[in-house]
Amino acid sequence: MAASSVPKFTLTPTKPIPTLLRRRSHLPCKAISTTSTSTTSDSYWSSTTADIESHLDLTLPLRHPLLVHHPMRHLSLHSPPRTLAPALCVAACELVCGAPRERALDAACALHLMHAASNAHERLPTIALPRDDDDEGGVVRHAFGPNIELLTPDGILPLGYEMVARSAAAAEDPKRTLRVVLEMARAMGSEGYASAQYAEFHAEGSERFVAERKYGGLYACGAACGAVMGGAEEEVVERLRRFGLYVGMLRHHGGLFLEGDEDLKSLALMELEMFESDKVEILSSLVYV
Repeated sequence: MAASSVPKFTLTPTKPIPTLLRRRSHLPCKAISTTSTSTTSDSYWSSTTADIESHLDLTLPLRHPLLVHHPMRHLSLHSPPRTLAPALCVAACELVCGAPRERALDAACALHLMHAASNAHERLPTIALPRDDDDEGGVVRHAFGPNIELLTPDGILPLGYEMVARSAAAAEDPKRTLRVVLEMARAMGSEGYASAQYAEFHAEGSERFVAERKYGGLYACGAACGAVMGGAEEEVVERLRRFGLYVGMLRHHGGLFLEGDEDLKSLALMELEMFESDKVEILSSLVYV
C-alpha cells in the first residue's frame, strides 16, 4: 500500500475538548433511564468480557517453554487492571452491523493484550514494593522478578498483532485488518498511551492530558476498531471514536477530577443519537460511572 493511501487517524476530536465543552454544554442530551437498563447492561458487559477472557485463555495455553509462557499467561489474564475498552470493541461492531461478536473478538483480545503489556511495563518501577493497584475493579500483583516482567510484554505485544492478522476477518478484508493494526499501534504508542505513562511517571502534563491519551485513547481505540471490523463508514467510525474518548475520560477515577464531566456525558450520548439499535442503551450505560 502506498504511503499516501494510508489514512491518518486522530486520537482526539477536531477541536480541543475544552472548546467543545464551552460551546456545546448547553445542548440537551437524550434522557436514558439508568434504572431500567442497569441489569441488562451489566449482564452484557460481564458476558462480553467473559467471552474475551475465554478466547484469550484458549490462545494462551500453558505450554513449554514454561519460563516464557507462564508469565505471559499470568500477565495477560490475571494481572492487568480491569477495563471495558476491549468489550466496547465488540459492542461497537455489533452496533454498526449486527454481526456475531466473533467478528471483533480477536481485535478485542489484541487490545486487551496491548493494555496488559503496557500495564506490566508501567508497574516495573514499583516492582520491589508490596503493592496492590485497583483500577476499575481489577487487582494487579507483582508475581515475577523485574527481568521477567521487563521481557514478557515483548512477547505479549506481537501476539496481539498476530491475533488480528490471523483472524477470520483478515481473510475477508485485509485492508480492514491493516486499519485496525494501525489504530492500535497509534493509540498505544508514543503519541498515545505511552506518552501518558511518561507524563505520569515524570509528573509532567496535566491530568486531562493523561485522561485523554491514556484512558480516553484506550476506549477510543476499542470503539473505532470495533466499528472498522463491522464495516462502518468513516463518519460512523469517528463518531464511535469520540464516544469512546469521552467515556474513557469519564471512567478515569470516576470522572471526579474532570471539570464539566456532565458535559462529557452529554457529548458522549450525542454521538450515539444517530444509531437505532438495542445496543445504544447498553453503550450509553458506560457514561454513568
